[in-house]
Amino acid sequence: MPGVADPLYILARRVLLDVLRLLQAVPTNTLAEKLRVLQDNSVARQATREAIVQLENLFSLPTGFGTEMAVRAVGVLDDSETIRASCRALATDLLTACRKASE
Repeated sequence: MPGVADPLYILARRVLLDVLRLLQAVPTNTLAEKLRVLQDNSVARQATREAIVQLENLFSLPTGFGTEMAVRAVGVLDDSETIRASCRALATDLLTACRKASE
């Protein structure tokens, strides 16, 4: 149907906004430690590694898909450049903390 939003697109937008909210609400060191614990678990290791790769792909660039979806989900409630900068800074901080934790 023309003009009807794709439910999968709406879900992706909401989920990616939730990722940004988690990055904003939970201290970076806490997230990095939880990810380290998951990487040490044989059952969760591969999925956790993939999640870290996807975090970088989706959020570490201002034009990343996750960043764009977060911007669209927030809409006019916040400045799009602020959201882009937050996504990049928070994702980069977490990725750096994860790399340090694995050294």
